[in-house]
Amino acid sequence: KKVFVKGWNWVPIDPLYAGQSPEKYKRLIELAKRADVNLLRVWGGGLVESRIFYELCCQYGIMVWQEFPLSSSGMESKPSEDPGYLEFLKRTARSIVCSRRNYPCLVLWCGGNELSADQNTPAIKVLKKIVSELDPGRPFLITSPLGPKGGQGMSGPGTREEFWDLHGHWLYMGAQEHYKFYNESKPLFHSECGVEGAISYESLKKFVSEERMFPPDFSNPVWVHHGQWWINFDKIQSLFGKLKDIQSFLRASQFIQAEGLRYIVESRRRLKFLCSGVIPWQFNEPWPNTSCTSAVDYYTLPKMAYYWVKNAYRPRHLSLQYEKLYWSEGRFRAQVWAHNSLAQTEGKFEVRVRVLGNSKGSASDISSGHSHNVIFSKSGTILLPGCSCRRVMDLNLVLPDLMQGQTKDSAGIFAVSLFLSAGKDIAERNDYLFSTGKEQIFRGLLDLRPGRIEKEIKKEKDGWKMKIKNTGEEAILFLRAIPPEQNLFTTFFSDNFLLLFPDEEREIRITDTAGSLRQIFVDAWNLERTIFVF
Repeated sequence: KKVFVKGWNWVPIDPLYAGQSPEKYKRLIELAKRADVNLLRVWGGGLVESRIFYELCCQYGIMVWQEFPLSSSGMESKPSEDPGYLEFLKRTARSIVCSRRNYPCLVLWCGGNELSADQNTPAIKVLKKIVSELDPGRPFLITSPLGPKGGQGMSGPGTREEFWDLHGHWLYMGAQEHYKFYNESKPLFHSECGVEGAISYESLKKFVSEERMFPPDFSNPVWVHHGQWWINFDKIQSLFGKLKDIQSFLRASQFIQAEGLRYIVESRRRLKFLCSGVIPWQFNEPWPNTSCTSAVDYYTLPKMAYYWVKNAYRPRHLSLQYEKLYWSEGRFRAQVWAHNSLAQTEGKFEVRVRVLGNSKGSASDISSGHSHNVIFSKSGTILLPGCSCRRVMDLNLVLPDLMQGQTKDSAGIFAVSLFLSAGKDIAERNDYLFSTGKEQIFRGLLDLRPGRIEKEIKKEKDGWKMKIKNTGEEAILFLRAIPPEQNLFTTFFSDNFLLLFPDEEREIRITDTAGSLRQIFVDAWNLERTIFVF
């Protein structure tokens, strides 16, 4: 049967073999499984993985796209034709295929990453012949990307005829450009695409002293050494205004990574099966980066992007298609899409769209989620056919009230929330933030007043169910739960980085595989860290 690929690119978990512990492999593969990932691409710039990797992928039902260890280097992308090298490649490939072919999770062999090669390239001939001889039941792909234009999407979005298997882009391109690119891009498959984002503070302080953390720019040798390609301080300040401390930057950078990467994944799901899958770059990282395109950092702490892509990969999902993040002309346009990756047709679901804002034009337009700040609400009933995506609603809203009294320093912010419900139960929720300004569009998110919450925690068979209620008058921005360091490898959260409006209640299920969790930490952009003791 046809399967839409919901994947991640996998890189070595450590540059030193001694650092590749079974516990870290299990932690990372379980994070992938809990995020509804069905395929991991073992990147050709890395290595053929340890046996435990394939064993875990078999155990969790995750397919593996295995590349031979050949990759572009930034200088030369064509494999050597030297006879000695080709003989070495032949011996290596034979060993690789014989040692990995019996793992059921392995679904594809690929010649390598971003090679300047075709079926007549000597190295590719060697690899294809060995796969045909030793593992004839599995397909062999020359290289990734592949297509008439080579598959590199740096110069423009391209068409399906030009880009069969697309790589790029790997950066957030801007509050309008990013969405234009992915709305127009229509490849047959998208096997590399990413957005850069900073590490969490809890991980950063493990290898960077406090005095070396700020500023996170090219003047700081620590940031250059641990993530030069992904430094985006100026870009983040163009969206949020001047940032004066490391915590504000880390949060803002992670939000933009999550927003940008979620949109990429959802845009590919909206093309199903015109596009047959998406594999973001990248799931993990091999050493501690201050900033990177990874969704899970070196210490295995998931970033905000991990949870937002996890949400976007859910079998039943609602997504929003839009042109940009700012709507300074006073009219907001978007389309609501419903997705179902399950084989069977689901019953009737209610789709509800809610837009929150107010008419003060203040920096805290989303601060109050009470009914008088609902500027738009619409519901409808839909069927979800099996293995489908459908456009179910168009939005065309006038926003003049949100823009009253606004200035460059106080652009209005509004939230669009999508709810998919079956009876009284909300099966799916997805929140998006937009601005009515055009410059420093998210500056107001840093000015929210402190929030208040109440909690209710109940013990379950394999962990805990935690309900969080916003009891204050301010929106709680991106509430996050994290475990103590000693429980990190064995603690998993069903959801995280949540938006809670006043009087709203959200639920997080906590899985404790070791049975030793006794407390967690909870914080948010406008909520001081609190310890919840079980």
